[in-house]
Amino acid sequence: MRRPTLAALFASALAAAGCGHGHTSHVPPPPAGPPVYDELEPNDSPLHPDFIGFVDRFTLLYVYGHVQAFGFDLYDHIEFESVAPATYDFRVRALSAFGDVDVFVYDPLAGVIVGEYTASGPSEYGRVVVHQHGRPFQLIVSAYGYDTRWELELVGRPYTGYLAATGGPGLGPDADDSAGAGEDGGLSPIEAHPLRPEDFEALAPPSLDPVD
Repeated sequence: MRRPTLAALFASALAAAGCGHGHTSHVPPPPAGPPVYDELEPNDSPLHPDFIGFVDRFTLLYVYGHVQAFGFDLYDHIEFESVAPATYDFRVRALSAFGDVDVFVYDPLAGVIVGEYTASGPSEYGRVVVHQHGRPFQLIVSAYGYDTRWELELVGRPYTGYLAATGGPGLGPDADDSAGAGEDGGLSPIEAHPLRPEDFEALAPPSLDPVD
C-alpha cells in the first residue's frame, strides 16, 4: 500500500486536535538574505498549523522541519496567507537518508484538499495559484517509509489571472469562495498543479545548503 488515504489523514489529525483552533507563531528572522524558519510544534492538525507568515508574489523563503513515518509526528501543517492573488511554486525535499516525502495542499477555510503530491523519491514539486486576497493555504508534509528532516522552498510569482492548468480565463482577484474545486469535491479559490523539477530549477534562485 503506497500512501495513507486523505480520510485517514484528517480523521487522525482532527481527533488529535479536539475542538480547538489556532496556530503557532514565529519571530521574524533577521533581514539578511531570504527568511529561514524552523517548524514549530505542535502542528499535527489542520486546525492547529504552524503559521509562517504572509506571502506575496515577491516571496522567497525556506522552512525546515522533521516528520515521522511512524509515531506521533506524522504530519506537519505549514500555513501561509497570501496577501493578494499570486502564484507560488514550491519544492519539498527529504534531507535524511532514504527519505521520501509527500505533500498535500489544503484550503483551511473551505476545508478541502486541492492538491496531492505523492511521487516516489525525496522531492515533491508543485504550483499553488491563489485567486483571492487574504486567503490562507497549508502545505502538509508527511513521510513515507522512514522518518526524515525536510526542507520547504517557497517562491512567489506574479498572478496572471489565468488558470495554470488550462490557460483558460482566470477567476480574477475578486473571486469568491465558489471558485475552483478541491480534490474531494469542495469549492476553493485555490488551485494546485504539478510542476516539473526542471521548471522549478529554471525559475528558482539557488537553494540554501541543508541545515543540520
